[in-house]
Amino acid sequence: SSFQTKVTILLVLSLLFVAVLSNSLIYKYTLDAQFNQLRDKLKIIAQTASLMVDSETLLGVPLNKNGVNTPQYKAIAEKLKKIKEVNPLIRYIYTMSKTGQSGILEFIVDPEPIMQLNKRKILTSYPGDKYDASGFPEMLSAFNKPSADKKLCADEWGILLSGYAPIRDITGKTVAILGVDI
Repeated sequence: SSFQTKVTILLVLSLLFVAVLSNSLIYKYTLDAQFNQLRDKLKIIAQTASLMVDSETLLGVPLNKNGVNTPQYKAIAEKLKKIKEVNPLIRYIYTMSKTGQSGILEFIVDPEPIMQLNKRKILTSYPGDKYDASGFPEMLSAFNKPSADKKLCADEWGILLSGYAPIRDITGKTVAILGVDI
């Protein structure tokens, strides 16, 4: 009787362990699959949005704070705002180009150069503002092909997941990237 009880308890505990282990593995697999679907969706949004940006107009934006007052900046900013409106997941959308320094990019158009944070307005990015992208390899690889962050990333704008796509001129040369953050 005592042996039977011990064997029964051992079998029940074994079954419980197997059930918990399998549920954990299924949960992790499902979570990873959903995260990868979100990454793919971000890449598609960025890639589609980048096709709507006219590279000549974008390159006509002066890379200084007064660039926000130019018709080129306003035209691109208006398109980016419309893209953001139809994609409610997007928190930020912007364009950037390379600088002469490795890993350093510069903003071209960010349609929301002022954002509200804790009841105060802070400046975010103007044309020509530098951004250290050395810690974001997927952002840098977007000059070659669409990409998305492999994990949530933190910077001065918050904890975000981002997708990126190249903006190409009429010859097919990448002149900038478009980024979308959620």
